[in-house]
Amino acid sequence: MADDIDIYEAIAAAVANVREPDLARFAPSAVRGALDRALRPADARANFLTWLNARVQALSGGRVSIEERPESDAVDPPAGPDAPPDLPIRVVVQDEPFAESAVLRADDGALHYPMRG
Repeated sequence: MADDIDIYEAIAAAVANVREPDLARFAPSAVRGALDRALRPADARANFLTWLNARVQALSGGRVSIEERPESDAVDPPAGPDAPPDLPIRVVVQDEPFAESAVLRADDGALHYPMRG
């Protein structure tokens, strides 16, 4: 069984390379559980965002960072009350004119880039 940190590290490595993570080595329930624990409590969510941004910057040599995306900047439909917790982010790549929207969600895919279809 994977530790949550292994799942978080796989996600950080993917974000640092501006791609979707390959989480096939983890049980889907482990991915959902790890992200639920990171995203559902407000204090854990803020700490996870801070950790993830620092880790993405470290893995990318400072080339990529993330920031929380305001709800007013939504590119995906609003989640219902029974939806898994999520964290809308912007992936910012140094010297790129636009940030890319993404959503971390406590589901099987974990990281979604809505504009990629």
